[in-house]
Amino acid sequence: MRMRSRHTGVQLATALTLASLAPSDARAGQSFVQTYIDAQGGCASAAGPLAFVLAGGGLQAPFGKLAGDWTDTDLAALPAILSACERTAARVNPYLAAEVRGQARELETRVPQIVAAARAERARQAAQLQARRDLAQARIEAARRQADLPAAGPEDDVRRLEAEAGRAEAQARAAAGYRDRALREAAEQRPPAPMPPREMSQNEPGDGESRPATGPTTTFAFDAPSFRRMYDTRLRGDGDGGIEDCAEQGMNYVCRFDDAPFRKSVEAFRKLDLVRGSFSSKLGLSVVRGAGKASSIVLTGDRADPMNLFGFVGKVASLIKTLEPGIAEGAVQDLLSAGLGLMSGDADPIIGAERTVVRGAYVTRCRSAPSHESTAMTCTFEPRA
Repeated sequence: MRMRSRHTGVQLATALTLASLAPSDARAGQSFVQTYIDAQGGCASAAGPLAFVLAGGGLQAPFGKLAGDWTDTDLAALPAILSACERTAARVNPYLAAEVRGQARELETRVPQIVAAARAERARQAAQLQARRDLAQARIEAARRQADLPAAGPEDDVRRLEAEAGRAEAQARAAAGYRDRALREAAEQRPPAPMPPREMSQNEPGDGESRPATGPTTTFAFDAPSFRRMYDTRLRGDGDGGIEDCAEQGMNYVCRFDDAPFRKSVEAFRKLDLVRGSFSSKLGLSVVRGAGKASSIVLTGDRADPMNLFGFVGKVASLIKTLEPGIAEGAVQDLLSAGLGLMSGDADPIIGAERTVVRGAYVTRCRSAPSHESTAMTCTFEPRA
C-alpha cells in the first residue's frame, strides 16, 4: 500500500508539472511575436530578443516568420506587443529600458516596410510567372493551329505564285509611277525657255488673268485636315489616344499624338517591374500635300522599348482601317505581321529591307531598321496611281 501511494504521488506530481508547462487557452492564442520574445527569455532578458531580430538577416523573417507570410493582423498586433515589451523591461531591468525602447521603435517602423517590400516582390514574381505562362500557352495554341493546317497542294502553289506575280507587277507599276513623277517634278522646276512674241488668240488669258496650274501628282481624295478628322475618329474608336495638334510646315502637315495611352503603358509595365527608367513617345505623323490634297501619309516610330513598339503598331492598324473602312480585323493583323513584318524585329531574315503591300486604293511601304543600325520604324501610305 505504501509503494502504491508513493507511485501515485509521483504520477500526480508529474501531471501537475506537465499541466504547468502546457499553454493556457490565453497563451495558445497569443501572437507568434510574443511567443518568440518569451522563447528568448522575455523583454527583461540580457540576451536582448529585440536586438537579435535586428541583427544580421533576422529581418528577412521578423520574429521567426517570413516577411512575405505576415498578415495585416500580425502587423496590427505588433505595436501593442512592443509597447508591453518596453514596460516589462522598464519594470524588471531598468538598465535595459532605454535600449529596449529604441529597438522597439525601430522594429515598429522597419517591419511594416520589410513586409511591404516582400509582398511586392512576391507580386512581381507572380506577374512574371503569369506572363511566361501566357506566352507558353500562346505558343502552344499557335503550334496547334499550325498542325491543323492542311498540307499545301498544287493549287496552293499556283495561288502563291500568282500572288507573288501580282505583288511584283504592283511594285513595278509603283516604281514606274515614281520615275514619271520625278521626271514631271524636274520638268516643272526647270526654267522655261524664252518664247518668241506672238499674238494671243481670243481664247487665251491675258496678263491679268489666271492660268491653269500644272497637274498635281497622284493624291488621295481628301485634304490633310479631313484626313486628320477621319484618323482621329478611328483612333478613338479603337480605344487609342487621338491627334493632339497639327501644324503646317511647308508642304507637310505635321501632327502630334496624345501621349496619354503611352504614359499608361509605361505605368503598367512599371507595376509589373518589367521596365525601369524614363521613356518618351517617339510616334510621329506627317502628311505630304500636293494640289490641296494629301499625296503621302508617313508614320514614324521606334521599337527600342515595348511601349513605343505597341504604340506604333496600333497607330498603323488604325490608319489601315481609316483608309480601308470595313476591313476585317484578321486581315489587319495579317498585314501588320506577315505583310509588313512590324512584329518580327531582328528575328526577321530581311530586317532592314522595305516591305511593300499593295491594296485596292493605296500602297504601304514599311521599314524596320536593324538594331545595330537603329530602332527606327517608318510606314508610308500613298494612293495607287
